[in-house]
Amino acid sequence: MEITLKYYNLVAEVAGKTTEKLALPVGKEGITLGELLELLIQKYGREMAKLLFREQGKINSSLLILANGKLLTKGGEETEEILKEFIAPGTEIALLLAIAGGERD
Repeated sequence: MEITLKYYNLVAEVAGKTTEKLALPVGKEGITLGELLELLIQKYGREMAKLLFREQGKINSSLLILANGKLLTKGGEETEEILKEFIAPGTEIALLLAIAGGERD
């Protein structure tokens, strides 16, 4: 059983890819979002940790996480509840940073 991960902008740069399949641990029917983010930090290291979290246990307020197109993150609010969100096999997770910039006329 696996989930599909899609990475955009800075998250894709750190991962070195835009998509990957992640096999769930044997015997698990799914994982929490918190467990998933920890797996990504173990796999991609400190740079990924800096993108995903701003403080210990607080999701980066610029990080957008979508599960099958549904926005899970809310600007860093309710981190504890969001980290408990259950991710079932077959789910597609998208991770991207909201980036502002450009010139205004």
